[in-house]
Amino acid sequence: MNATRAYTLRYDTLLSIGRVQTPTLALIVNRQKEIDAFVSEDYFEVQADFGGYTGMWIDGEEHTRIEKEARAKEIVSKVSGKQATIIKVEKEEKKTPPPLLYDLTELQRECNKKFGFSAKKTLDIAQGLYEKKKMITYPRTDSRYLSDDMKGKVQNTIRRLNELAEYEAYARPLTEKIAFSKRIVDNSKVTDHHAIIPTDARLRTDSLTDEEKKVFSLVAARFLAVFYPYYRYETTKVYAEAEQERFLSKGTVVLEEGWQAVEKALTPTVKKKKKDEEEQKLPSLAEGEQRRLEKVEVLKKKTKPPTPYTESSLLSAMENAGRFVEDEVLREQMKDSGLGTPATRAAIIERLLTVGYIVRKGKNLQPTEKGRKLIEVVPVEMSSPQTTGKWEKGLSSISKGNMTEERFMASIRRYVKFLIGDAASDRRADVVFPEEQIRGKKRKNNAFGKCPVCGRDILENTKSFYCAGWKHGCKFSIWKDSLAPYGVTLDGGMVKLLLKNGKTERMPVTLPQPAGKGTGILILNRNKGGQVEIQDFTREAAEKEQGEA
Repeated sequence: MNATRAYTLRYDTLLSIGRVQTPTLALIVNRQKEIDAFVSEDYFEVQADFGGYTGMWIDGEEHTRIEKEARAKEIVSKVSGKQATIIKVEKEEKKTPPPLLYDLTELQRECNKKFGFSAKKTLDIAQGLYEKKKMITYPRTDSRYLSDDMKGKVQNTIRRLNELAEYEAYARPLTEKIAFSKRIVDNSKVTDHHAIIPTDARLRTDSLTDEEKKVFSLVAARFLAVFYPYYRYETTKVYAEAEQERFLSKGTVVLEEGWQAVEKALTPTVKKKKKDEEEQKLPSLAEGEQRRLEKVEVLKKKTKPPTPYTESSLLSAMENAGRFVEDEVLREQMKDSGLGTPATRAAIIERLLTVGYIVRKGKNLQPTEKGRKLIEVVPVEMSSPQTTGKWEKGLSSISKGNMTEERFMASIRRYVKFLIGDAASDRRADVVFPEEQIRGKKRKNNAFGKCPVCGRDILENTKSFYCAGWKHGCKFSIWKDSLAPYGVTLDGGMVKLLLKNGKTERMPVTLPQPAGKGTGILILNRNKGGQVEIQDFTREAAEKEQGEA
């Protein structure tokens, strides 16, 4: 609150600053800076068709990237049509355990990825399913586990899901036998509230809206999936060599779908992008076998910039904000806290949108000019998650008896004084915030151009065209009657030309005798605070003489 008032007064624009919202905004602004500064580079890969499957050229460290196109073409020319020998076949069985149950943040992430729901929308729907429909448990939780005393309730909930046709196929096997693992039941990881699961009341999906059905389907599917076996698959790597050049082919074979079968069947799936080479089905191959290189081609690629934050990825970044902190002790302190709580993160994102610091573009969140400038003017201590880490560390020390409340509050007072002092300083006096929009209306822009001194808008009153930054000390102004002795009254059209081009078109001008009437060009002297001068004057008589000639 103190910082909000101090920086609002200093920059003469309504600013909102907070211990959580400002570091969150900084994440978005810094990511956008990385994107804006990114310069895409071309690189190349060589892909070979072995007849039924493909492989990529690799160097000694198994990198596929080739910097020079000439080198890629050289490899193609060297191996095209040649026989390749399989020099190694590696097979490895892997398994992925069922995911943890949902807490609010994870549910918001999934709804954003699958349905494009905002974090706030997901929270509102989940709250409705809890309060009004009584179909899910308390949603504002940060736990992804259940407590030991809930085992009976879990079995009742499974029976309720078994009564619903859409869930019967996957709920019925669990009515006979279920196994509670440490990934499901862990008393040490349940604090005020347990994970989000369906209730054991009568479940009526026919009473739900389409959006409510989507959110409930995620909660119900995840609840059933956690009791299913691991997802098991086999990865295969095949190394081939031709003319001393090596190629690597990758393939995956699903051995048992396990829990993934449940989620695939019961929840909408995100459309997958184009299959990569790792998903191809490889034939049975043996070391020493030879395959002809049917087709070899150069693939031209480009390096890609970092992706903008979506609400899903921003929620993850907020939850794991400790990784942005360099100090190991503080990073450890933030391990279980992050920026905000599951119940407040949606509100923080909505707040950033409401005050005009960020905008939604599709699923992406991008900073506005106002948001960028705020991060420019506040000190790093305000925009870094490190401050949260220090406060969490202090509060933890108080709870353990290693710090007194007075000492902690004294540090808060010092911090507030520091912020107010920074706001009052001229550290970033050059930063100009954009003019505020009137919410709900499209504001009419009455500006005639930008001030050549400070960059703010040039506005008009009865006597002059003046800089909107006059409150900040900018003295630039163009007086309407400054050329009255020369028969010229400056109007808005002339001022727009002067600000845009530095001069006007030729116009009638009257100079003192003996020059008299004629035409001239008005020039804006930027070095004299808005003074307008007449140049290239041509006397009227001379113009007539030229016309007669």
